[in-house]
Amino acid sequence: TDIEGKWSLYGLKPVTHVLRLDQTTLPLGAKLEVLDNRNSGTPESRFVDLKKGEFHKANFIITNCDEKSVIADVAARRAAIAARPDTEAEAQVRLRLDPEGK
Repeated sequence: TDIEGKWSLYGLKPVTHVLRLDQTTLPLGAKLEVLDNRNSGTPESRFVDLKKGEFHKANFIITNCDEKSVIADVAARRAAIAARPDTEAEAQVRLRLDPEGK
């Protein structure tokens, strides 16, 4: 993801896909909520109907994003990513999950 948590996929077939958010990558204490029937019954999954040549956006809802601990975690992640703009996102994810790099 980028500093805002945005990401993209390309080269996918124009069919219905299910996107699943890895909750271990969310800020500590963050809670997801079902937005609508496109969540497939769980807040961490979304149905996405792709059509050839179109862009598609899928949102996931964090219900407690105004809690101080969640805000602090997001700010720390943004600072860590901004401090190393040339590093790959995958390396950043590994660093967030295991700060010692093991």
